[in-house]
Amino acid sequence: MSVNSNNIFGRLANQFSNSHTLFFNSKLSAEVIHQACHALGHKFRKRVYSPAITIWMFIGQVLSHDHSCRDAVSRLNVWRVANGMKPCDTDTTAYCEARQRLPEQLVLDLARSTGSDCASKSPQSWLWMNRVVKLVDGFTTIMPDTDENRKEYPQPNSQKAGVGFPIIRALKIFSLAVGAALEVATSKYAGKQTGETNLLRKLLNTLLPGEILLADCYFATYWILATAWQKDAA
Repeated sequence: MSVNSNNIFGRLANQFSNSHTLFFNSKLSAEVIHQACHALGHKFRKRVYSPAITIWMFIGQVLSHDHSCRDAVSRLNVWRVANGMKPCDTDTTAYCEARQRLPEQLVLDLARSTGSDCASKSPQSWLWMNRVVKLVDGFTTIMPDTDENRKEYPQPNSQKAGVGFPIIRALKIFSLAVGAALEVATSKYAGKQTGETNLLRKLLNTLLPGEILLADCYFATYWILATAWQKDAA
């Protein structure tokens, strides 16, 4: 393999950190975002904070050193002025409300589609022995401590009631060649059928004949290995 995905991500992060505008509008088109919205039946009006604008701002906010909504709105106004539009109100309320309107499924669908597109365009020389290799990785993350999150993702028994944050478990399948996420599954942190092996079982239908699934020994169960064999994968 002749590419280092960490170096690519580092260069992209440096380009973004030196930018003061909506950097990702050139990386993820508004057409792709709005088509994904239509596919989900998510309706929206023509306004300042369209789904595309909101997604661009949100990705930038996550990757910025500042992480604040104020910085995200500031970047938007630089972009608006550069494109011959008047700057919008610097109050961040409208932006926060626009983020809340976005369907959670939209983010997942965009991650899958962009990851698959990136992997499909990679040179043949980036593959291992001319085989597509997909890696599996599980992780957890904490969520804002809201009533809605606590109901959907109850605190584990290891935490005292009222202390800590809701925890979500996630599992990702990503491309070895380009490092892009291809599939994501989530669940509660604890409880029946919430483990990483169960999450992987939900995603095995995406494995194609001839592909290689690379995971640690924790995933070496009979069911997973048998399913991969049935799909003519390794």
